[in-house]
Amino acid sequence: GRLGSLYGGRGSSSLSLDLEARRNLGGGWSATLMGRRGWTNFASGKFQTGAYSFDLAKYGLLKEPDRVGLRIAQPLRVESGGMSLLLPTGYDYATESATSSVEFLSFSPSGREIDAELSYSTDLGGGWLGANLFARRHPGHIASAEPDVGAAIRYSLGF
Repeated sequence: GRLGSLYGGRGSSSLSLDLEARRNLGGGWSATLMGRRGWTNFASGKFQTGAYSFDLAKYGLLKEPDRVGLRIAQPLRVESGGMSLLLPTGYDYATESATSSVEFLSFSPSGREIDAELSYSTDLGGGWLGANLFARRHPGHIASAEPDVGAAIRYSLGF
């Protein structure tokens, strides 16, 4: 990424760390844990990000090669940090001059989105049928956002 002169003009540096652990539980069951952390520094501030997920899957639930899965996840979110801004915070009418001070602007959102998804997929009529149910708490990491619930069906044919 690149930050413009508005943020100090000297660019930024970022470090990301991704970890993933998978485990075959036997009988067609598997579990996956994933985590992502990021650290970004720039002239007028810094912030940390994080994303996490847990997946549980079963292959061959009703027939080969179907699959059912459950996922609980937090999409990428700014966990902490922000930037410092020099802002006018007062005005003296006698001297006709503004007073400025350094104020901190947090990048952390008000909520924490948590997603849950249940999926099923199987072969059907020469193609692949997939169905998903999902629910999101605090969509967009906005605490005041109403929960989001939905479903999707997809049929794919290869040629």
